[in-house]
Amino acid sequence: MRNFLGKNESVGERVNLMNLDEFLVENGVDYEYISTIEDDQPVKVEFSALDIALATRPGSESDFDPSNARFSEDDLRPHPIMKKSRKQHVPDTMKDARYWARRAKNNMAAKRSREARRLKENQIVLRASFLERENACLHETVQKLREENDQLKKMLNPS
Repeated sequence: MRNFLGKNESVGERVNLMNLDEFLVENGVDYEYISTIEDDQPVKVEFSALDIALATRPGSESDFDPSNARFSEDDLRPHPIMKKSRKQHVPDTMKDARYWARRAKNNMAAKRSREARRLKENQIVLRASFLERENACLHETVQKLREENDQLKKMLNPS
């Protein structure tokens, strides 16, 4: 079996482990680079106050936070477009107080439903934007770490 330094080891042999500092000193690598490695810091993404306001439920005590938002699978799944039924004309003679009360109640329900849908869409857009920016930052971090890994490999195996 080959170890990470390219030397052969037998399977039954016991492996002696050492800490990173000892390993780096033994192999002549300057281990001060550790202080240059950034700690994992959360991605900071700023959104405009208007964007946050459009995604915050009216009357809510706290603003919408796209970094912590979670949505169910059903929220993210596309919903089928419902075909509207044909409007049925109601003759003026049947438009009594009960009819107008039901119409007003339905209009308010439709308005609330549209507002809730708009709010959820705004939240999903902000969350998606946050995740895209976070993903870009993570890709940069991975690239930096790969470059550092390549440099360390070259230092260990100067061919």
